[in-house]
Amino acid sequence: MHPEVGRNLAHAYSTGYDPRAGLRQQAFLGSAGISPEQSVVVLSDGGEDVGWACKLPAAKERVLDWFHIGMRFQHLLIAVQGLRGVSPQMRGSIKRRIIGAKWLLWHGQLDRCLQRLEAVGRATGWIGVNNAFGRLIRYLHTCAKYLINYAQRRAQGQPFTSAGAESVVDYVIGQRMKRNGHMQWTRIGANALLQVRCAVLNGQDVRNFKRWYPPDRELPQPATLSWIARI
Repeated sequence: MHPEVGRNLAHAYSTGYDPRAGLRQQAFLGSAGISPEQSVVVLSDGGEDVGWACKLPAAKERVLDWFHIGMRFQHLLIAVQGLRGVSPQMRGSIKRRIIGAKWLLWHGQLDRCLQRLEAVGRATGWIGVNNAFGRLIRYLHTCAKYLINYAQRRAQGQPFTSAGAESVVDYVIGQRMKRNGHMQWTRIGANALLQVRCAVLNGQDVRNFKRWYPPDRELPQPATLSWIARI
């Protein structure tokens, strides 16, 4: 989250674990000084796991994150590089048309972008949804209501991408917590670790987590907790 106070704050939870996720997000926004009356813009990759954030009373709009759109186009360009039976000149022409479709989308022209992609897909012989063109087109169709004029939004100085937050996401989740990681986590355990890591990122005194411990259990030293949060 990037509030107007000029300080980035992290918030995370284990999907499917806490049915009160929306209430937790409300409390988190309140702790950041954002009142229920203030509007909130939610940037996401189109997944429904951020649905709670969009149900908050203050949620103003949901925007498809340009960082993930750019990644999808990059995957398509890489796939085109592997086209067989195509001359280098033809491959270059296809790439330019794909980049042109991306430019149209950047300027909020979704219909023209889709027309361009569908035409290029037919020219390459990639028909249907089980190919790089089809997957990108389906993604844009599915998330159409979250697409905006990104060029205009950037000119207005409003956020349109989560690129700067991706490194924070990688830290909070951690390599071993990913699906192909080296450790298995229960939802409760993963959720607890996420709370600690976000607290460290937000500069909170992790000794506050003592309230989660039984009275007769000794709390590790803050330095130890900081190290644990960085594992």
